[in-house]
Amino acid sequence: MTDQRSQSSFEANRRAIVQDHRLLGDLLTQLQRAPHPTNASRLLGDLRGLLSRHFEREQGPDGLFEMIRERAPQHGETITALTREHQAFLSDLEDLTTSEERQARDSFPDQVVEFVTRLREHESRESKLLLDSLAP
Repeated sequence: MTDQRSQSSFEANRRAIVQDHRLLGDLLTQLQRAPHPTNASRLLGDLRGLLSRHFEREQGPDGLFEMIRERAPQHGETITALTREHQAFLSDLEDLTTSEERQARDSFPDQVVEFVTRLREHESRESKLLLDSLAP
């Protein structure tokens, strides 16, 4: 019974993460297309909220990472690295969204694109981890 409940919890968490990745993908596409720093700034604010919730689902108690560690402990180092990246992304996002001086610079669109590229690569590694952890 407990194993069945654990499987059900894992599956519910997995579905939520997959949905988060879809929403993140859509938001990142909008962000890359944002023509003006003001538009990008609003989208970055939206992204901050989504990422905070998403990272909590992955890292929190009974989160996806904890479940993967239990099912596939060989992925522990990958999970540790991804968790560190979460903190870096939130810090970088805070810098991008709170610095009006930074947003006024010509390099701001390039900084946003670089951030989006890194985040897409990160999400791709998380998706691979999820698939690998489901493999027999």
